[in-house]
Order: sequence, then C-alpha cells, then structure tokens
Amino acid sequence: MKKLLKSLFINSLGSFCTPANGVHIINSHYLSKDTSKVENARALEKKLKHLLNYGDIISLPKAVQLINDQGQNGNNDKYFSLTFDDGFEECYTLISPVFDRLDLKATFFINANYIDSNQEYQNEFNRRIHNSKKRPMSWDQVTKLNDAGFLIGSHTLDHFDLSMLNTDELEYQIARNNEIIKNKLATEVDYFAWPYGNFNSFPDAAFEISKKYHKYIFSGTNYKYYFSKQGKIINRRHLEPFWPISYFNYFLSSKKK
Repeated sequence: MKKLLKSLFINSLGSFCTPANGVHIINSHYLSKDTSKVENARALEKKLKHLLNYGDIISLPKAVQLINDQGQNGNNDKYFSLTFDDGFEECYTLISPVFDRLDLKATFFINANYIDSNQEYQNEFNRRIHNSKKRPMSWDQVTKLNDAGFLIGSHTLDHFDLSMLNTDELEYQIARNNEIIKNKLATEVDYFAWPYGNFNSFPDAAFEISKKYHKYIFSGTNYKYYFSKQGKIINRRHLEPFWPISYFNYFLSSKKK
C-alpha cells in the first residue's frame, strides 16, 4: 500500500514538474525487468526525445567537464547524460541503436567477468542483481561499442557488494576489472561506478582503492548534490527507461547543489 501511494504521489506531482537547470547524470540498467524487446527500445527513444525537449543529451566526459567547470556556480541550461550499468546484451542489441538513430552517445559500466561468461557464472551473477532474465554482452560487442564512440567504464569484476569484501578482495575486484577492460579495448579506463551505488556498499577502503585506478568515481545516490566525499564522487540519479515520464520529470526537477 505504501509503495502504491508513493507511486501515485510521484505520478501526480510529476505531471506538473519539469527538469531543473543543471547537469543530470542518469543511472540505468536495462529496458525492462523481463526479456527486453523492440517495443522497450521504443520506450527509451520516447524518453530521450522527451529530455531533448528540455535540453541537450551529452557524453559523460562532457557532463563531468560542465559539472567541474560551472556546476557549483549554477547553470542556466539543462544537460542530460545517460549511463547503463552491468553490461547486458541489450546494451548492444537494443539500447545503442536508439542512441545511434538520434546521433547521441551513452556510457556503459561493465563487469568484465560477466562479459562472454558461461551459463553457470551468469546464473550466479543474475542472482546477485536479482534478475534472471538477462544475458551479457560479448567482448566483440563491447569492442564495437567502444569503437563507435560509446564510453566503456568499470563496474568491478563480479558485481559483489564491496562492503562484504576484505582489502585484498577489493583491490582485486577494482584493479583487475580496470586492467581487463584496458587490455581488451586498448584504452585507458578512467570512469568507475561501484555496484549497487549506495554508500553502504562502498566502504572507505574501496573508495581509496578506486581513486588509485580511476579519475572519476560515480555513485547512484545523493542526487540533489553534484558531489559527495569532498568532491571526489559524482552523484547519478537512478532512473530506468521503463519508468513513467512523470518519474523523470519529478526526480529531475530537483535543483542541483
């Protein structure tokens, strides 16, 4: 009942809201909780066109530049940058074609051990993310996305809750994922988002290790503020493409600080 009332509240209020000025980095995962289809891709395209009615959709490096240059001083324009976590196959087959049609780019944060993994590993991974309907991209698909100008970021090796790991395990999960992506794509991996995105899942030890290997670190929480951890973490807003447009309007209407 409480969840229903919250949904009704957001839907109702969201119909009167519009995105606030500033730079909005959106954190998504997939087009549908079930097996995603072409109609789900059309829903994403509708959301992107809706955002384009208010401002520009930009790359993550451009968003970071704008936030660092002028985010704290306010911004009279609206900018949106889309990121997708985990590396699901639909990122290549369904999501990237939508961005291509609109001449836009997105960012994909991937778990290297999930890419091209066998069914046994996929079952374990999907249990961790509480979704049994998804499959990973192949390295060939990730490489093609990178070559087409989409940004590939790091999301740890296996999508564990980092708060449950010791220091050696944290080092391995964070450093090794960076190394694999770098070697596969022959490019630096400067962008990192940790699994689950909340600060309970990101202990100080993980934060310190992440800083050693990445220039930019992203959360999935604390969205009303551009930064957390004294400006060392950039905050994203969790919004999935299958959520109603009113949710986008409501959550993006908060003035950024």
